[in-house]
Amino acid sequence: MPSLSGAGAALRRHYARFFFTTTDPRNLALDRILLFAFALVYFGTYRPVDFTAYAEIPDLFLQVPVIPRRLGFEVGSRGTLQAVQLLWVVSSVAACLGFLTRASMLLATALFTYLVVLTNAFGHVRIGHPLLVFAMAILCLSPAGDVWSVDAVLRRRRSGPAPVREEPHVWPRRLIFLLPILTFWGAGIEKVHTSGFSWGWSDTLEHTVRSARYSFALSDLQGQLGAFAVTHLPLRLVGAMSLALELSAPLVLVGPRARAAMIGAYASFILGIWLLMAEPMFEFAALLEFGVDWIGLTALAGAALTRRKRLRAARAAATS
Repeated sequence: MPSLSGAGAALRRHYARFFFTTTDPRNLALDRILLFAFALVYFGTYRPVDFTAYAEIPDLFLQVPVIPRRLGFEVGSRGTLQAVQLLWVVSSVAACLGFLTRASMLLATALFTYLVVLTNAFGHVRIGHPLLVFAMAILCLSPAGDVWSVDAVLRRRRSGPAPVREEPHVWPRRLIFLLPILTFWGAGIEKVHTSGFSWGWSDTLEHTVRSARYSFALSDLQGQLGAFAVTHLPLRLVGAMSLALELSAPLVLVGPRARAAMIGAYASFILGIWLLMAEPMFEFAALLEFGVDWIGLTALAGAALTRRKRLRAARAAATS
């Protein structure tokens, strides 16, 4: 049927545009720096973790997920965990700097995977942690160390200017960007599956915001915002809008403008969850940036500033 074949061809073209257009290699280099630095800051500053303390927890409380358990996951001794933590920090810093980029990214990802399983093996699971692991694993397959790296500097010193290489395909950035998007979409589908579309008009969100006000993680500002939301905001409408936003995740595939709008909407969504519920979903925010062409935006901003300066110079010359 010609209509079906035409639709199939259009779908293939759209798929190729989404995953296999080229991107500036500096985008991948920036992604490398931001992702591994984010993991270091997240576990070292925002949610500081002493991984060696897990060696003292009785095995009675150990609840290792199925796949790591079948792979033989074990909690190491205090000395072992201290060594793993130190190696992870060193390899992550090397990945940020782009020194032995591929090897350092692989080592940092492997060690980070172990530490993520460790921190999520005692009853409390954060869904954002595995997303960081998947993102690092995907980035390991990309040429993220071709520019803005110690390796690139050493290559230039050894053999002079590097030959012009083809710009890398954008698929690693797109795959990582889809990780939080598909998670949001799955959350919306699960809500509809368990409660129907009536979830959006129920008082579930109001109860969640009310219960979050008793969280020890809630700051004074967040408590005041939660009280204001419960008292003044139409939380049922907000719940319906959040459900609609989760279910509309596939719109990121439509085109650049829809993708930009959805990134802004999801960033606001994450900020609202943190402010009202003290639920930091910064892992999701960190992965959303993979959907942004930072180098392209910088070039557009530079061009706009240049045009503005020229206009000012022309006006000044006309009035003089």
